[in-house]
Amino acid sequence: MTGSCQIETCTRYLLVDFSIIARKIFKLYKKASQVELLDSDGGRRKELVIRRKKQGERQKILPANDMAYLLKSRDFCIPDSKSTLPGTKGRLCGQKFIDGNFKAASSLNTTAFNVCGHLCCGRGHITKTTTFLEKCRCKFDMDIMNVDCKICSVTKQMYLCR
Repeated sequence: MTGSCQIETCTRYLLVDFSIIARKIFKLYKKASQVELLDSDGGRRKELVIRRKKQGERQKILPANDMAYLLKSRDFCIPDSKSTLPGTKGRLCGQKFIDGNFKAASSLNTTAFNVCGHLCCGRGHITKTTTFLEKCRCKFDMDIMNVDCKICSVTKQMYLCR
């Protein structure tokens, strides 16, 4: 905790870089096993057992530190008309981390991480330049307690999944 809790600004920091934790969790996720819940001890206890891939294969109990899932998830890359989920086509993805994000994480190599490569399911992305109006050069007038802003034209590049 920081010492500034008197002004209600408390912050907690991880002792390990979060990207290291995320990599470990992702490795577990990639190796996750589908399991089923079976009765044991005459129905008094339930056990997670790794689902058999072949008929006649012996069932194994899930090791304590492994990741598991009960039901297969749908492929979120593909549109699903039943549930009106759009898939990733047209999703705003961001080519790389935007400057300004992760200011405290100086050890994180943000330039090497291609966000669109992950969010677009490997289908690639298009770059679109967009111009829009937004408030800018705002000033606070203490006399009348008012914020006065100009309207500026801003051009930004957007990255959209194919």
